[in-house]
Amino acid sequence: MNVFHAHAQIVGDPATYMRSFLKIDDPAICAVVEGELEQGKL
Repeated sequence: MNVFHAHAQIVGDPATYMRSFLKIDDPAICAVVEGELEQGKL
């Protein structure tokens, strides 16, 4: 793993980083969280 590449990805797209460890089982909550991430909210 190239740490500089990983850092660039995290800084470049924080929503992808957040999705990498979020596991939301409730579809309604998941939809709200996904919507917020798509709008750039964290």
